[in-house]
Amino acid sequence: VGVRGFKKGQLEALATIEVIEGDISKMQSGVRTDDIIVSKDAAKHFGFSVGDRVEFTLGTKSVVCYIGAIAKQSGYFLDDAPYLMLGLTEKFSSLILSPPSENLCNEIHIVLQDKSKVEQTIK
Repeated sequence: VGVRGFKKGQLEALATIEVIEGDISKMQSGVRTDDIIVSKDAAKHFGFSVGDRVEFTLGTKSVVCYIGAIAKQSGYFLDDAPYLMLGLTEKFSSLILSPPSENLCNEIHIVLQDKSKVEQTIK
């Protein structure tokens, strides 16, 4: 299972999330920090429905989340293997930080204004 966290309000900064069931607005605004988004395939594979409780454990620490939305196999979920789950960094960071922080980053994405100049930008 892959887990990717975002700061509140930035869930769709890199890709649009096409929601099939549920709602991401409260997660986006930070009202529901314990919600996660899963793909349709992940929901089917694990038997998830909106509102279901999911627990993530890393070592001796655990985080409880709830399925807030199920999304189409597009955008973040296009290559959904292992199954990706999206949530807020503040929630997931509590697995490795105390106190948790929304300022944790393990990937950096750059959006180019001119996508034809990738090679020049990477130098």
